[in-house]
Amino acid sequence: MIIAGGGVYLVLRQKEQISSTPKTNSQRLSIDSGVTIIAPTTAKVSPIAQISSTIVLGPKETFIKFRTEFDSTKTFDEALAVSIQYATQDRAIFFRNQSTQVTEEMKVQLFPGLKSMIPTINSVSIVSENTIGNISTLTLKNNNDVNTTGTVTLKKESGVWKIEGEAWR
Repeated sequence: MIIAGGGVYLVLRQKEQISSTPKTNSQRLSIDSGVTIIAPTTAKVSPIAQISSTIVLGPKETFIKFRTEFDSTKTFDEALAVSIQYATQDRAIFFRNQSTQVTEEMKVQLFPGLKSMIPTINSVSIVSENTIGNISTLTLKNNNDVNTTGTVTLKKESGVWKIEGEAWR
């Protein structure tokens, strides 16, 4: 329970924990992440402004989360959606523009090659992380091939780390 500004706000992390509806003098506000806020109707609440359930990830954690989600994709469109979600604004525009030129048949043919070009997150070690301001560079190694190294560049946009590029040699 959080008490703020004279009002009482009950924050429940799992919707299953809510067994009854709020009283008539309350309102229920849901946030996409599964957080529900029950607040007095007299309160002017912006759930995102009042309580942020988003944890800001660092560059390394962002990359690991991205690659874990990317590795679990089963289609070209899923991989594209994950890539766009974690990409910088400019890179996301590039991905969207390029994808309009890919036919359904090409997607089926390209997807296995796309996934095989980069090692899975389970076979990657992050050797170093170098952050200067809003730019971070991760140096990676492929644990299955000692001669293969990677570099990931991330950029902080609107307070969130986004993937600007990933290259393997």
